[in-house]
Amino acid sequence: MRKRKSVIVSIIILAVALISSIFKIDISGYIDELSANIKGTKESIKTVSSNIESKKQVTLSKCVDGDTATFDIDGKKVKIRFLAIDTPESVHPYKEVQKYGKDASEYTCNILKNANTIEIAYEDNLSKKDKYGRTLAWVFADSKLVQESLVEVGYARVRYVYAKYTYLDILYEAQEKAKSKKIGIWFDYEEEKYSDKTYIVTFKVADKEEKVTVKEGTLVDLIDNPTKTGYVFEGWTYSNEPFDLSKGITRNITLKASFKKS
Repeated sequence: MRKRKSVIVSIIILAVALISSIFKIDISGYIDELSANIKGTKESIKTVSSNIESKKQVTLSKCVDGDTATFDIDGKKVKIRFLAIDTPESVHPYKEVQKYGKDASEYTCNILKNANTIEIAYEDNLSKKDKYGRTLAWVFADSKLVQESLVEVGYARVRYVYAKYTYLDILYEAQEKAKSKKIGIWFDYEEEKYSDKTYIVTFKVADKEEKVTVKEGTLVDLIDNPTKTGYVFEGWTYSNEPFDLSKGITRNITLKASFKKS
């Protein structure tokens, strides 16, 4: 599967280069990004950055929880799931209220209610919605990134990372500082120590499987993103939930491909 895609990518890039040469268009700066995006490989997820679209000013309609709020956007009420973070549950219909869940919810609501200006921004060229139909966005309160504020005080962790998002490095830096201070959710956190054990991560697409061996505590090397006619690949799931690819593997697991209609 990888060899076939590699050949296709090479042909497309050569064709693009030929066309640019004929019409004297300088596209050399885009060749590497084109290659990574077409292949849909680990390199495209880990190294190809997306840029945010222009910020859009919105109005708070309703506080939901620590990482979700509803805003008035162009006359419509839109529920926004804060991109790239996860706060403890506080209003989940099937889960108990988790430690720091209410704290995170109140913290977020206070920031948004007291902000003079609230803005959102989407990641350009990436899906604006998750598998549940929720809109994903960066949220800013008086120009400060709300996701960063939540991570800084230990009320959120970096999660659901499927691309090299614009502010990802900022979030990881804030998370490491919160861990070192042992604040919020990191109060009784201890760095996990891993052995030399290995585990099998099975990537499943319909009835086809591909297995990857992973050393305990390390990240899994992603296989090529799968394709399905008439559908768009959204990511890998575990037990019907988006799998956090930024966490080390600690057991044998099977990840299933998630698609949505294009």
